[in-house]
Amino acid sequence: MIDGSRRVVRGRRLVSDASPAITIDVDVEFAYVGRLEFTLRDLARVERFVFVEHDRRQIDRLVVVQFEGALPGRSVSYDFEIAHPIRLGGETYHQNTWVSSHAEEVARNPGGESDRTGGFLSERGLTHDDDLAMSRFARPVDDAHRHEIILFYIEAKRRFGLSVAEYAALSSERRAAVDDELLSRALATFLVTA
Repeated sequence: MIDGSRRVVRGRRLVSDASPAITIDVDVEFAYVGRLEFTLRDLARVERFVFVEHDRRQIDRLVVVQFEGALPGRSVSYDFEIAHPIRLGGETYHQNTWVSSHAEEVARNPGGESDRTGGFLSERGLTHDDDLAMSRFARPVDDAHRHEIILFYIEAKRRFGLSVAEYAALSSERRAAVDDELLSRALATFLVTA
């Protein structure tokens, strides 16, 4: 728990009472596999809720909801430009797409979100392809910009259909179309309400 907020999951419904007060319903194809909490780079507390769709322990898709708050005395601000806005549950989020190698992310940021979530999934006997595609939705949740919420929709290569190299080789026009398709699939997997 960060900043005293209470968050619970019942089935595939996540309810947070503050920072922000929000309800997120995840599609029936996903199973809730648990919550992890950790300190990120001695700057912020992170609380992650992980929902997974898998076939024989091999992950096809994930929905991860992350609540993050700056630690007291740390000069952290979640004040960022919302360059690609999208409305969810009456609030404006910044949305972007990433296609990356999990192993490279972990090597770049040991102990970070990807590393910890990979270990969390592995402890539960779940694995995924190295190449992952993600549609990410983020917004600050307080006037002081000391807390944020991030929703991640992630597809493994076996579901997304493209490797990191294949995605990078796409024309900008084709890449935009692929990003839009990923966004559409992401928005079909969860419902955000205040």
